[in-house]
Amino acid sequence: MEKLEKIEQQLKEIENSLGQAKNEELKGLEIQVDKKIKELIGLKNYYQKQQNMDLMPLRQRLKDAKKLKSTIEKQLEDKKEWSKKENSKINKEKYVRPEEQKIKEILALEISREEKVRVLEKEIVNVDVHISKLQEEKNNLMQNKGNKKESSTKNKKDRLEQKKQQIKGKEQGTKKEKKIQISHGSKNEQALNQRIKEIKTEIQYLKNVLQIYKTLLAQLKNKTKKSQINPSEKEIQTNEEENKYYYLILMDLLQDDKNYFFIKRIVESNEKFINARLDNQPIIFELLDRYIKNLKLELRNQKLVHENPKFFYELLKLFKKSPDLELTKDEEEYFKSRIKELTDYLKDKGYSTGDKIKTELASLEEEKPILKYILTKNYQEIMSTYAKNSKRANLTREYLEKVALEVEQFIENFGEQTYPLNWFIAKQLNIKVSDIQNSEIIMDTIALENTKYAFSFGFNKNYDTYLRVHVVDTSILNGDFALKEMKEQSPYTSKMLSKKLKFKKGNTYPVITYQVKILENGQVENPKIFESKIKIDQVITNDQLIDYREDSYLKNFYKYTKFLARFYEININKVDKEELEKAYDKILNFILKHYFNKNNLNAFYKTEIEFTSEEIYKLHYSICTYLSKLPKKESDTINRQLKNLKASCYFGSEALEESEIIIDTRSYLGYLNLAILKNSLHGLCNGTRYQEELKVFKECEQTLNQGEFFLDYRNQERLIRLAKITEINRKKAEQD
Repeated sequence: MEKLEKIEQQLKEIENSLGQAKNEELKGLEIQVDKKIKELIGLKNYYQKQQNMDLMPLRQRLKDAKKLKSTIEKQLEDKKEWSKKENSKINKEKYVRPEEQKIKEILALEISREEKVRVLEKEIVNVDVHISKLQEEKNNLMQNKGNKKESSTKNKKDRLEQKKQQIKGKEQGTKKEKKIQISHGSKNEQALNQRIKEIKTEIQYLKNVLQIYKTLLAQLKNKTKKSQINPSEKEIQTNEEENKYYYLILMDLLQDDKNYFFIKRIVESNEKFINARLDNQPIIFELLDRYIKNLKLELRNQKLVHENPKFFYELLKLFKKSPDLELTKDEEEYFKSRIKELTDYLKDKGYSTGDKIKTELASLEEEKPILKYILTKNYQEIMSTYAKNSKRANLTREYLEKVALEVEQFIENFGEQTYPLNWFIAKQLNIKVSDIQNSEIIMDTIALENTKYAFSFGFNKNYDTYLRVHVVDTSILNGDFALKEMKEQSPYTSKMLSKKLKFKKGNTYPVITYQVKILENGQVENPKIFESKIKIDQVITNDQLIDYREDSYLKNFYKYTKFLARFYEININKVDKEELEKAYDKILNFILKHYFNKNNLNAFYKTEIEFTSEEIYKLHYSICTYLSKLPKKESDTINRQLKNLKASCYFGSEALEESEIIIDTRSYLGYLNLAILKNSLHGLCNGTRYQEELKVFKECEQTLNQGEFFLDYRNQERLIRLAKITEINRKKAEQD
């Protein structure tokens, strides 16, 4: 019950701090108490299932926590009432101008939003007309003032002469009249200046009122559009009681941007999250509202407390890309109108980052579902033609059988003892020595269905075991449309490309081969990496793999796969293609890391920073109430997706202990790693081409690490710094 004591202590600390807490701090305390209540409920549910625990202390703590929450709520309510009274006093004392009073009257009218919109539009026209008239009056006054200044520039002599005549004038009435005229002219000039000043102030005030009217009008129009949305247009039929829990789960997960990868998992695996609705409003509108609100706060002042706008932007991209997203025509128009309003806002404000954000908004508005590319080329034929014309090692069964037959006939004709060396036979037959060595092991080449791997497996005459792992060589696609598809989907593997570049029975492929030799005594020789071409003899389905004991080839293949996994300290928990693919990902990681380190080569690594078990526990209990309302199959899937959850993901050429090199050559990062590897195999790692590829590496690294993977931008540097410190300490411990 250590956890219970800790919660009790935290609740006491909160209770002790109540007396000195300010109004804004009370809300934070209320949230903390809420979390503790959820934790207590979680503990109670857990121990209730154990049925070997006295739950009375737990129930009492839960009761105390709820009581504490009520106390905080009461204090908040009291302070709110006091604040209202104070504000009302201030408002009574404050003088309200007619135009401001007009706004209040319009809002207070008991009419529909549409009618309020019409009233506001009329008022805007009136204010515009009033401003125009004032501007015209101001221009006239300024012109008169200019004329008077011009007339006052008479010659000094003339002015003195005029004054002399006025003094000498005999008629008193004339003298008075002139004095009055002079005095009247001076007063006119003062009045003129005062009037111009008043008009300027009035125009500025009316412009502010006009801006308030326009903002209010835009808000009313948005609300009107929202209320007019008719979901029947696309025949969206949702059971509100059932669908709202998907909405509520997402709302809870939106509280922390570290939850991005978890949200991504559940959204991509269940379309009900994409189309979650509450009160007939789709969840994507909530994402849009929070993105706009927090972006504006960040632009005004980055020190203001706000949520991460980048988090909501990446989620909007995720939702908009999904082919399962269902919005009516009105909803789509509403989405576009909000984006346009934000774009106009950025134009008016002139922020330094405005252009960049406007570009992002344009791409967001035009975002189309993932399935937007149609690859019309027959990449199977391209691969086969390239493989047949290349000079790389030929590991196809037909070719190896042909070489084996030629060698056998040569030895029969000339005798094995006379010519024991393979190189001599190879020279006489005009073939490669490696071809003779390979022909000693006639292997079937199999591919695991819908994976990136093909395999060849067999024994030589000395009973040594050879296991070859093949990945498709996509370097031939340089400059091709498929490469553009790879780059745009980076760092993920395009589903379309995976489909087009999958291994098919009977087809020939150019590949990169990783050859592992397992000696009779159980030792593993240093793996070899080379370019080759293969022909797929069989594609193995998952069902065939599960029944591997029925097939002698698969039985031996799986046996030595497990042997290899044990050698590299990798666990294989079950027999299926996904588990084997993960195992070979790790095996090739060991092989490639060793190769790249040995040859001082750069490679693209992915470093994933995982959630701690405590963070996963808290995340689960924050949504477990809603999960219980979903169908069991769906809630079980979500619970499984909580395992191995990423908090962040870092890409770079620096390899930490947990870093994984990108192997899949159908992804852009795998393609870049393949390019470096091939440069090394051909001895070209000092050339300009290699330097150009390193430059692409750096650009790609910078782009990826500014993308969705570091959404938690407040913690990203701390997380990576901590991972690097852990790596340094591990290496020091190994040296000691």
